Amino acid sequence: LNNELRAHKQFINFLVQRGFATHRIELEDLKMERVNNPFPEKNYPKLQSIIRKDIEHGYNVRTRWSAVNYYYVILLMNRLGIRVAEAKNFMWEDIQKDGDDTRVRFWGKDKERRIKIPPSVAEQIENMRVAKQKLGASWDWNEDDYPYVFGQWKDATKNTHWDNKLRTRWMKESGVDPSEFQYVSFRHKFITDALNEGVNSLEIALFCGTSQRMIEQTYGHLVADKVYDLVFKNVPDD
Repeated sequence: LNNELRAHKQFINFLVQRGFATHRIELEDLKMERVNNPFPEKNYPKLQSIIRKDIEHGYNVRTRWSAVNYYYVILLMNRLGIRVAEAKNFMWEDIQKDGDDTRVRFWGKDKERRIKIPPSVAEQIENMRVAKQKLGASWDWNEDDYPYVFGQWKDATKNTHWDNKLRTRWMKESGVDPSEFQYVSFRHKFITDALNEGVNSLEIALFCGTSQRMIEQTYGHLVADKVYDLVFKNVPDD
């Protein structure tokens, strides 16, 4: 329905530009119920295989660049539980080496968090850096001139446009409904997996930059009964 309303708005504004109408239309989107389904584990290996194939055999360099971008967005969401806004804001300068440790800064609309990441995730980020150096060699891609980790092709600004066409195809080919599983489903997968492995909700809340209460309210129904008391133990009522 939101898409239909936007089409009407676009048409009326076109008429205003041509002098056939006098007033532009201003609309607010209807609020959508966002599902918090974690991406299903059984479909994850196939999804990874599909994306890697696009990275290796995409029909042009720009397509492969987009595939690299969203492949590593999915990896970081699945391994660190980052938000979409955090991924969009993520800059190379937010990655700091501290001896053998790697610490990163994630920041969204009104909050930030600094966390130490596993060596395997630091290695994945380095692999992405190498892939971008290779794909961007023709236009001298570098971290200083293109500071956003998930920046678009030949664009030094923040990536505000997420390729839903690419995501939709990947989801369909991996066997899931694209309307039920947006990019954020990988953050949900990270949190749900951690809860079901017995990690206390307070630890997850601190790591993911949210509240313990939100973790319980959003993900409680996705946790196995046998671990519920363990992961939500001692959650304050307020």
